[in-house]
Amino acid sequence: MWRIDNSHLTEPDVSVYILRMSDQVISTRVDARVAETITRLAVRLKLTKKAVVEAAINRYAETMSRAGGSDVLDQTCGAWASKQSAADLSAQARRTFRSAMTRHRR
Repeated sequence: MWRIDNSHLTEPDVSVYILRMSDQVISTRVDARVAETITRLAVRLKLTKKAVVEAAINRYAETMSRAGGSDVLDQTCGAWASKQSAADLSAQARRTFRSAMTRHRR
């Protein structure tokens, strides 16, 4: 069973900065105790449940980032470290496209 360490969520600590174009609806099943904890925190902090969940996720992401767990370059499977230059890649793609178009014209 998962346990949430919410000891770090104190009133002065929790601040939610939300910048987005639109909200997305997500659905997930959580343990009843987790749902109760979210509700208690929302009431205690005078926030919505949505704000509590967002703050927790943002804090977790920040912690992971500081720990080095979210390096975007490491997560791109090495696409950024291609040995082929952008100009060569572009030229190769153009040649392949032109070849395919010429083949269909015949």
